[in-house]
Amino acid sequence: MVPLSEKDFRHVSPKYASTGMLNERSDMYSFGVLLMEIITGRSPIDYSSPPSEMNLVDWFKGMVANHRGEELVL
Repeated sequence: MVPLSEKDFRHVSPKYASTGMLNERSDMYSFGVLLMEIITGRSPIDYSSPPSEMNLVDWFKGMVANHRGEELVL
């Protein structure tokens, strides 16, 4: 098994981060984060953004929930 660097943890699912167990769901989560990065041009964690927008996944879900999906694209 290859150890993960600190940068790799930006893409892992919260469940994997807490349990260390990989499965198909954790792979899909990582792939989803990568797609969100490509679509938005943002990093998974952006410390220069306001606290409510710092985490890409939470910000993305909030934008979709508020019907602001068109604002997600670069």
